[in-house]
Amino acid sequence: MVIPLWAIGAAAKAWSFIKSNPPLALCAVLACYGVWEHHRAQGWADYAHKLESASQAARKAQEALREQERKDYQEKADEADTEYRAALAGARSDTARYIAAHRVQPSHIGAAQPVGEADPAKQPADVSGAVVMVAEPDVQRCADWQAYGVAIHDWALSVSQ
Repeated sequence: MVIPLWAIGAAAKAWSFIKSNPPLALCAVLACYGVWEHHRAQGWADYAHKLESASQAARKAQEALREQERKDYQEKADEADTEYRAALAGARSDTARYIAAHRVQPSHIGAAQPVGEADPAKQPADVSGAVVMVAEPDVQRCADWQAYGVAIHDWALSVSQ
């Protein structure tokens, strides 16, 4: 490695300055160190600012993603609730028709003849067996729970997609 002559000359002049004025040379060195420290601190501050900006941007993106997921989830829940309410209304209507068609008349309890089947020829041959009767509110509750179960099943499938 070849050192240029001007660098040797500058170093010689600096050395002669340091030897002739040590306090002034020390002040010059301290001033240079202060300037260097200031620039170094400014560099670290810029780096910290960039990191903070990137962190805030990532945080905002994460919050936006969470908000979108919450909206999607709420939309699916609302859709499932609407479908459930429609299915429940249909189930209640179907159950009411079923109850009306299969209600046992008090005068026919022994024969277990539903209202819709007044013709004895339409009765099954083994009517003499045990008759099971269910209260109307119980049949309605069964229909409600069946509609609720189907709605929950459909909702769970929509959430997993």
